[in-house]
Amino acid sequence: MKIRAIVLCLLLIACGALYSQTAITLGGNYWRATPDIQTPGWEDIKVSDGNMLGPYVNLRAGKWIIGGSLFVGNFHLEQQVPNNNYYYYYYYYYYYYYPYYNYPSGELVKQELTLKRTDVNLSLGYSVTRNITVFAAMKNLNGKFKDFKVNGQSVQLEDMEYKGTMFGGGLSGVLGIGRSNFFLFGSLAYLTGKITWPGDDKIEQNLASLTLGGGYRLSRELNLLVGYRSDAITGGDEDESFEKYRGITVALGYTIH
Repeated sequence: MKIRAIVLCLLLIACGALYSQTAITLGGNYWRATPDIQTPGWEDIKVSDGNMLGPYVNLRAGKWIIGGSLFVGNFHLEQQVPNNNYYYYYYYYYYYYYPYYNYPSGELVKQELTLKRTDVNLSLGYSVTRNITVFAAMKNLNGKFKDFKVNGQSVQLEDMEYKGTMFGGGLSGVLGIGRSNFFLFGSLAYLTGKITWPGDDKIEQNLASLTLGGGYRLSRELNLLVGYRSDAITGGDEDESFEKYRGITVALGYTIH
């Protein structure tokens, strides 16, 4: 429901922008993200690369810019641990009961699950110069663990979910290359907020995001952007978890003037 409300808000803003002849850019994002996840109970976890996809919209009215984007993607997680650790991790950490499969105590078992991650991003920026923009940002983060398996056998557990909203800001810039159609772009942002994990544990987490790349104006309205993005999520003083997603991004946007 929250995502639908945000999307509806963006659509209303877009309609208002078109009515007032404000420039609007509509496009799609692709991010080939390589994750690095370290969290209690999953120190030696193997995580597959994931494809993050979604639309984006930017609305410009004078020096003001409103932006919104959606990213959705899946990651496969795998770990081998002794059987007794497996019981401890699921029963005590996530408060779920794992059925007995008659594995000898201490025998290595392979745990597998899928992480479906959904990011909703909103920003409000102001162009302090022709090339530099400062912005306030909000990110709604949602991750759902599902498709549990032990030694290849499906385990009937309820999906586990973490979610929360982060707030912060950052700086972005665009630099043209001479009189050519090529240009450079980049952004740096920092956000913080409380994330609710299974068991209703609310943990303060921080996000640092960096994007660098180059673009090409295919026409006056159509732009192609290729870059590199890195998102690093760290916990507060009492949280030892760490998540980092980094990789190549590709975006195609069409501007209506």
